[in-house]
Amino acid sequence: MDKKLEKKFWTVKRIGGIGGGILVGGLLVYQFAFADKRSKLNVDKEKITISDVTQGVFDEFIVVSGVVQPIKTYRIDAIEGGYVKEKVIDGGNTVKQGDVILKLENNRLQMEFVQQETEINRLINELQNTRLRLKQDKFGLKRTSNEVEFQLSQAKDNNDRNEKLYKGKVFSEQEYLKTKREYEKLFNQKGIEVESQNYQEENSTLQIHQLEGTLQHSQK
Repeated sequence: MDKKLEKKFWTVKRIGGIGGGILVGGLLVYQFAFADKRSKLNVDKEKITISDVTQGVFDEFIVVSGVVQPIKTYRIDAIEGGYVKEKVIDGGNTVKQGDVILKLENNRLQMEFVQQETEINRLINELQNTRLRLKQDKFGLKRTSNEVEFQLSQAKDNNDRNEKLYKGKVFSEQEYLKTKREYEKLFNQKGIEVESQNYQEENSTLQIHQLEGTLQHSQK
């Protein structure tokens, strides 16, 4: 007669599975709770220097020898050459527009500068003399014009008087024509003096403008 076998709950397979699950769960709990989570770096042991811990001065910076390469490099070409007399700014310093980097010495440029200064002084003196001469000419021409105007007025009076005397047959024709020619001569001379005065004034003004332009161009 067959005997009914009851199925056992705690079998070897079930016990092994539960034990394995408990072991894996324990490892996970340990990994999250107690394991070292800091980042790690693998370094060659030969490149590490180990020293004893001592008490001393703590440096806030580390001295490192090296060469700093500039981000941008600009090449500056001098229009005029010469000898370097003084280096004002050393390499590597920050500069801005208008800063003096080098002081050059050029004998030819110095000579040209002296000659230019001499020419400027000559132009200034000539300009002053021309202005002074223009004023003097104006005074002289005005004085001459007044003198001619006075003589012309006298000649006109004589001519008018002699003309009346000539018409009244008191004055001779020869004497009348003489005073008339004298009056006409002075009248024409007055016109010439006015034209001469205008010409000299325009010429002096033109010379002043030319000298001022040359002086302004030389001072640039």
